[in-house]
Amino acid sequence: MRLRLGILAALAGAALAKPPVDGVISLSAPAIYNEMDARSAARRLTMPVLYAVGADDGDFAADAKTLRAATKAPAQLIVVPGSAHGVALVEEGGQTTVRRAVATFLANYAR
Repeated sequence: MRLRLGILAALAGAALAKPPVDGVISLSAPAIYNEMDARSAARRLTMPVLYAVGADDGDFAADAKTLRAATKAPAQLIVVPGSAHGVALVEEGGQTTVRRAVATFLANYAR
């Protein structure tokens, strides 16, 4: 449960950060968790965003699509086969596609 709250809090924090962050990577973030709404945060993001999720990761797959649609800033959505969730998408043995996308995103936007 803490991981869900953590990535949602990261999205919300990125939307409010002063100075703005360079980019945001979201791995399996929920659109809503308890009373926190990541959709409203996604609408306020002004920096590039990478969303990644497993196609069979329950509601998180639909949530990633919802968050991508709510993001007005440049955003990429990667949906990979399987049910890997969160960090498991990039851990050793995880999805090569997501690891490469994260590495490319960091190379392009991290200062």
